[in-house]
Amino acid sequence: MNTENEYVLGTHDAEIERLGVQHRLWRHRTLDCWRRAGIKRGAAVLDVGAGPGFASIDLAQLVGPDGSVTALDLSARFLAHLRATAKERGLDNVRTIEIDLNQAEWPAENFDAIWCRWTHIFLRHPEQLVAHLAQSLKPGGRIVLHEYSDYGAWRLVPEIPSFNRFVAAVMKSWRQAGGEPDVGAYIPRWLESNGLRIVSTDLVSYFLAPADPMWIWPMSYVETGTERLTELKVISAEEARQIRQDCDAATRDAGMHMVTPTVIEIIAVR
Repeated sequence: MNTENEYVLGTHDAEIERLGVQHRLWRHRTLDCWRRAGIKRGAAVLDVGAGPGFASIDLAQLVGPDGSVTALDLSARFLAHLRATAKERGLDNVRTIEIDLNQAEWPAENFDAIWCRWTHIFLRHPEQLVAHLAQSLKPGGRIVLHEYSDYGAWRLVPEIPSFNRFVAAVMKSWRQAGGEPDVGAYIPRWLESNGLRIVSTDLVSYFLAPADPMWIWPMSYVETGTERLTELKVISAEEARQIRQDCDAATRDAGMHMVTPTVIEIIAVR
């Protein structure tokens, strides 16, 4: 299997850059939920669906040299980026495992904490991943998840038809690859059925104007997303150009607003 082609969003440089922007804009929220989950120095942490490893690097610095971070991802290219960054920053407490979360055997280890963001949405059997995560936690260990629970909430106000078609096309492409854009709403029940106790849940959505820094988070996906959807033949090149033009115009319109996709934040304990 060519994992780089199988990864539905692609693994090219532009996608790595977009993921970096996304992580920086969500970093304040991420650090806060790690704090509330009690992830501390010396902890052994599993980063599931680590991508290029932006969160893994933050976790490695948080847990310090006496702790460790194990990063799992499908993409060899993403994991190579993570290893290069860790080496550049002198972090020797990071290791990577290339793994297909849909089917591979699970690492036979237990961890103090698990971090998983925007990963279940791409899996054919996300409930199986939840079971693996539960089995990988030490007693008293905690899992922190960010996952979409209502991706279709993403819209511009006033609405722009081409943008609505873009959001629908994104959801279609994920479902064609076997994923589910709104899977986050089901995860609390799966966690509880695997013996975990829900500590907290929160729904995160933003109502933004173009001048808000967070506007960049979803809009940064339009450029790479339309290119990827064209590659996958979900939309035409002409449609992709129209979407980008309309989104550029929306970003220049001070009277425009955006409702972001809804994310559910979950902290659970074993």
